[in-house]
This record gives sequence, structure tokens and C-alpha cells, in this order.
Amino acid sequence: MLSNHAIANYTNLGWSFDPDPKWHEVNHQVLGQYSECVDVMADMLKVPIDEVRFNYEPAVTPEERTIKGFTMPQGSLAGQKCTWSGMVGDRSVIELEVVWNAGRGLEPEWPVSHGYTMEVQGNPNIQTRVKFSPSQEQIDSGRIADLANPVTAMPVVNAIPAVCDSAAGIRTYADLPLITGRYAP
Repeated sequence: MLSNHAIANYTNLGWSFDPDPKWHEVNHQVLGQYSECVDVMADMLKVPIDEVRFNYEPAVTPEERTIKGFTMPQGSLAGQKCTWSGMVGDRSVIELEVVWNAGRGLEPEWPVSHGYTMEVQGNPNIQTRVKFSPSQEQIDSGRIADLANPVTAMPVVNAIPAVCDSAAGIRTYADLPLITGRYAP
């Protein structure tokens, strides 16, 4: 069963409800902190962006589906693709795209990467892929979905020493040294 917190996260984004244009603005507000990622990347790369634009694309389920006790009726929202674009004039120069779904077979169905893909279009073009997969412990326990928790927490936890050593005030990745993982036997 999903926790009440997890169910609230889904319903706050419109999942299990009928598609409606209002979900664009709701997701823009609820997920607003993601635009800060584009701001930090622009700062680190010295890209003078003019604005960050938000785009929301919903996906619906063609049949009723239940995931860990959370039911999404046929035709209801069961996934989304959100994109934050750092703009220089009318040109998108930095993009952050997030795809979340409640399984395969949604309409539309986007590929899910389970990781990060960074692409630089320039001279030369560069593509880097960081892929996540569950540990054997997660597989054995049936907690494959728990993969998102450590992936989300690792950068923050590993930044604690650098943040403690920095001067007082608000800091971003642009202000800190390279944050790396630590060996933990």
C-alpha cells in the first residue's frame, strides 16, 4: 500500500482525476522548485538566461489501474512529462525534463530513463548517461520502487561536509566544491 503522503503527492499533481487544463498551472506551482535547477545550471555554465519556461504534458490510462492501493480510473491522469527550459531570447539553451508514470501503456507513452542524461550540443557534441538500477537487497525485498529515495538523498547527504565548511548564507552547487560520494563498507 502507498502511504498517505505518496497518495497526496500523486493527487496533488492531478493523478486519478480527469484531464483538465488546470493541471498545467497546478503542476507549475507544485513543482516550481525544479526551475531553480535550471537557474543553477545556467549560473554554473555562465549562460545568461532570460527566463525559465514550464511545459506540462499529461498522460492518461486507457484502463483502470491500481498501484499499491492507489486507483486511477480509465481515462484519468496517470503520468506526466514536465520540462523547464532556460531561454536566451526565443531559444531554449538548458532543458530539464522529468517523466513520471504509473506503468506502461499510457497515452501518450514516453520512454523513462531511470537516471540522468546530459547532452551538450556544441563543438564537440557530448552526451553523458548516468543510469540507476536497484540493489540486490531492493530486488530481494521487492522494494524496487525505493530506488528513488537514495538517489534523491545522496547529493544532499554527501554535500553536508562542504555546506558545514562554507560561509553562512544560501549556497548552491555553483558555490560548493565538487560533491562526490564516500565509501561506506
